[in-house]
Amino acid sequence: MKKLYLLLLLIISNVFIAQNLSIAGNVQDTIEKTPLQNAVIIVTKLSDSTLIKFTRSDAEGKFMISNLPIDTFEVTVSHPKFSDQPYFVVGSKQNHEFDFGKIILPAKSQQLKEVIVMAYKESMYYKGDTLIYNADSFKVKQNATVEDLLKKLPGMKVDAAGKITAQGKAIDKVLVDGDEFFGTDPTMATKNLAANSVESVQVYEKKNDDATTDKASDEPLKVLNLKLKEDAKKGYFGKISEGSDFNRFYEGELLANRFKKQQKISVFGIAANTPKTNLGWGDMFKYGLQDEGGMGQNEDGDRFFTNSPPTQGIPQTLR
Repeated sequence: MKKLYLLLLLIISNVFIAQNLSIAGNVQDTIEKTPLQNAVIIVTKLSDSTLIKFTRSDAEGKFMISNLPIDTFEVTVSHPKFSDQPYFVVGSKQNHEFDFGKIILPAKSQQLKEVIVMAYKESMYYKGDTLIYNADSFKVKQNATVEDLLKKLPGMKVDAAGKITAQGKAIDKVLVDGDEFFGTDPTMATKNLAANSVESVQVYEKKNDDATTDKASDEPLKVLNLKLKEDAKKGYFGKISEGSDFNRFYEGELLANRFKKQQKISVFGIAANTPKTNLGWGDMFKYGLQDEGGMGQNEDGDRFFTNSPPTQGIPQTLR
């Protein structure tokens, strides 16, 4: 009877043990090429995330968790120096012993937040033969023009007429992004462009191939180039003037200019019953409209520009 009882107990015990699940593995540090001790192994029930058991790897990186019920689990292997490595175990009566073998934890990664890098930027420096001023390094008042900015630059002077001098030499040409800005008058750029639209001011010399200057051909030109910020390469400006005797005579003119990157457009209109039939030569020169004037010649053969043809009586101009 005792033998029968012991045999029955042994059979029940074997059946009970066979109905339990076990998990084993060996955690390794592949960088140091050594076993990874004290890695944490956590077993949670997948259906409700209940913590079932946990253990740590030993000095040889090994671990064993046994006597788990037959179920589906999430096994997470973690270590402070590495990222977590999850496993999913689906247990059954036929499949209840799991050996993960060598476990390699992934490298620890961290998502960085926004990083602002602060660096010192020289306010002025030479690049080859070109002197460059970083415009944002010089503080100007709100709504300041380029002319106000130039007055703040070391070695730069601007007189009442808008004439610019750099390092004691007069500036012969003012360019915007390497090109003339609505004619050859430098004040068109310096008085109409905002200071905060300029990225840098460049000063250099170039070979004189411009016949309109007063310099000899073998004397280099002193050039000031305004490099605009990308978001500032657009804008418009102009002027309106009118006059009348409030009786019989009147005259008025409108001049509008628009630029966008390399494109420049000028539009003007005139309405008058005075001898005014065109823009003044000063405006033509400023806004690059010299072709609107005519070319004349006096008795001595000297050529000159004219913009007002001879008139008689009371003319009427609509242009």
